[in-house]
Amino acid sequence: MTFNKHLQLIITPLYSKGVFIILLILFKFSGLYAQLTFPNGNSLNLVTNVSFMYEETVIKFHTGKFKVSDYNWMKVSDSINQNWWVSSCFNGECKGDLPFNGDFIMDYGYNDTTGFIAFHVNTKDSSGTSKIAYSVQNKSDFSDVATLFYTITYNYVNGIIHTSSLHFKVYPNPVSDYFVLDNPEELKIQDIHVYDIMGREQKVELDFSKSNQIAINAKALKSGVWFLSFQTADGVYNQKIIKE
Repeated sequence: MTFNKHLQLIITPLYSKGVFIILLILFKFSGLYAQLTFPNGNSLNLVTNVSFMYEETVIKFHTGKFKVSDYNWMKVSDSINQNWWVSSCFNGECKGDLPFNGDFIMDYGYNDTTGFIAFHVNTKDSSGTSKIAYSVQNKSDFSDVATLFYTITYNYVNGIIHTSSLHFKVYPNPVSDYFVLDNPEELKIQDIHVYDIMGREQKVELDFSKSNQIAINAKALKSGVWFLSFQTADGVYNQKIIKE
């Protein structure tokens, strides 16, 4: 057997083994081993007439053999309507803004292998569209990654106008025990509500003893972000309140 034939016999199995290893690496990093799955897809396109939106913005994902706590999240991009106020929830841990990154926490969410990202949107009766994108990535396997895309469009509700031009003042804000809704034009105010960022209403005591002011007892409110919402003959007014 010639030297060349000996060399070919040695190289051929090594070459085949090398190709197999390369294919295995490519297969590994191609995302085919990825565990993330989305029961309803990883994109949400929501068109709504509801000015307060909560669970409608959920994108749920499953993590297969891993746990949700094995993953972190990172903001890819956001384009928020300047008139809107948007907060975020990562596996049920809610933030008052759109933070850049963080880890999913097991104490929230559906179960060990099912998590979600959601956004709470107060459109303040201002028509428009906001787009938000976040990625979810396995902290120990960078090929196990996906991006979630949210497009939320609010359509102006007939008969309800954006009332930022009305002359109301809410103070103090941040609030400790009480705050005042100042109504110098003495417009008829009705349907006063206070909501948390999950859209749950909190009953509060109201004092109407003054014609141009309404005193609101905030002692029952927990520290954090709240929304004061009320209606007049001219439209709806929404005001973000910070409870100290």
